[in-house]
Amino acid sequence: LNHPNIVGVYDWGEAAGTYYIVMEYIDGRSLADVLRSEGRVRPDRCADAAIAVALALASAHASGVIHRDIKPANILITNEGQVKVADFGIARALNSAHEQDLTQTGSVMGTASYFSPEQAQGLQLDARSDLYSLGVVMYEMLAGKPPFTGENPVAIAYKQVHEAPVPPSQTVTGVPAGLEGITLQLLAKNPADRYATCNDLIADLRRVRQGKPPLGPTAIPITAETAAAAAGAAAVTQAVSGPAADPAAYQPTQAETAVRRTQTVPATEYEEVDDGPKRRFGGWILLGLVLGALGVLWYLLASGRLDNEGTSVNVDMPSVIDLPSAEAIALLQGEGLEVTTTFEEREDVPPDIVFAQDPDPGTEVEKGDTVTIVVSQGSNAVALPNVVGLQQADAIAQLQGLNMEPVIVEIDTQDQPEGTVLAQDPAPGEEVPEGTRVTLQVVGPAATIAIPDVAGQDQLSAAATLGRNFQVETEQEGSDTVPVGRVTRTDPPAGTMVPRDSVVKMFISAGSPITTVPDLVGLTESAASDRLTNAGLVMEVEFVNLSSDDSRVGIVISQDPEAGVKADVGLTVTVVVG
Repeated sequence: LNHPNIVGVYDWGEAAGTYYIVMEYIDGRSLADVLRSEGRVRPDRCADAAIAVALALASAHASGVIHRDIKPANILITNEGQVKVADFGIARALNSAHEQDLTQTGSVMGTASYFSPEQAQGLQLDARSDLYSLGVVMYEMLAGKPPFTGENPVAIAYKQVHEAPVPPSQTVTGVPAGLEGITLQLLAKNPADRYATCNDLIADLRRVRQGKPPLGPTAIPITAETAAAAAGAAAVTQAVSGPAADPAAYQPTQAETAVRRTQTVPATEYEEVDDGPKRRFGGWILLGLVLGALGVLWYLLASGRLDNEGTSVNVDMPSVIDLPSAEAIALLQGEGLEVTTTFEEREDVPPDIVFAQDPDPGTEVEKGDTVTIVVSQGSNAVALPNVVGLQQADAIAQLQGLNMEPVIVEIDTQDQPEGTVLAQDPAPGEEVPEGTRVTLQVVGPAATIAIPDVAGQDQLSAAATLGRNFQVETEQEGSDTVPVGRVTRTDPPAGTMVPRDSVVKMFISAGSPITTVPDLVGLTESAASDRLTNAGLVMEVEFVNLSSDDSRVGIVISQDPEAGVKADVGLTVTVVVG
């Protein structure tokens, strides 16, 4: 795979029994590090990061490869801000001859918090599984946490399949409706209700970045009822394809209402009756009115004010002054107008409120015309609060509440508790514009931590314990002493100091395995040793003196136990060699 948004892999090889790969060096950090240190991501940065990841996935999907493990830890951001997708380690070709189960014997594939429902169930996957995982990442960027959490991977995977996500706007503020709609569309349980391709998703993300509403494959309505259902996990919300299912919920726009009020009245035939001079005079008046109406109609058609169906193509520019920008855009687009949005700093107007428009209200404009609204950015000068001494999360919350962009620099020191803010730049009280980057020096976590001893614990409990700080893999092995389903050991062993987020493998007891003693008589000593090793048995050799011309010299003459006996793995088999 060769794409600007995919970490390049240049070579691979083997040295001293260890395989390695040579990859592109990324000078930066992962999205997981950004979320852990800075909290929520600004909506515009969320959309830009999602576009970059979608571009990478589009390239991979076009090559017939799905990633299967899209998560913040596998999304890298260079110091210049370029986004790159890494770790195609469990990727699979879309046209693989043999579909692989989600959970292979002896290993767990993927990360539960970012599984798609079909991946969690071990079903066959396609490119839309990656789009679901990207939706989880977008949700975490907007809300500061994944949509589903739990005590262990099994509990999280269950929620991925059976529970609906709570819309981010229900838990945090400042989430744009368009970006939220895209995110929830990606999190549809049924793959058919998600975006069909990465290119469709990219097109909608770019519309949102331009201030336009997303087109989406379908619209996901966010009402009080659906939000309550999602919050209570009482039902799974899925997109409805095709036209609206409930016609009663449809409300016509002002333009549509005007059209309905000017429907053509069917012509009625009249019989001419001679009713004296007065009637004839009234008839001339009626004829004049009809001719006048026809003249007006001809003028309107000739001037382009009506289309061929008699519907007005001109509208009066509505007033959107003092409306929130999203509401103003929706109103103007409902009138058939294109909208350009500009922003200006205004101390006397609250942020995100329209304070000017062009053309002015009441001006007659043609449908399809582009109109401009000017939106307040509020006062751009803010006095920085003093966050020194606060915990990292509290400091970030204060700064983000002022529309600042916190940047965390971790300091290795034991003088203060982990997460304590030691210094800030710019200094407290300094007047700075909104959006200013505020660097916080924070006490970082220990460089390495010890692997806890989980030997003897059941698999789920041990996975939960290790999962707090490490990535966990599992493998089964035989054991004569540890009950089936319990942890026998870890690799690296318990007590080893390793970096946080390192991979730790748990070995789960499969019980005492049984094997069959092979037939060794007539084999050379070396061949007999190989056969016993393959059977999981240990060989002990006894020699008997024979004449040098005896054909049995170096050959197994007898064995104990005999061939065909069932024995525990690790049993010692005694052989007599001439």
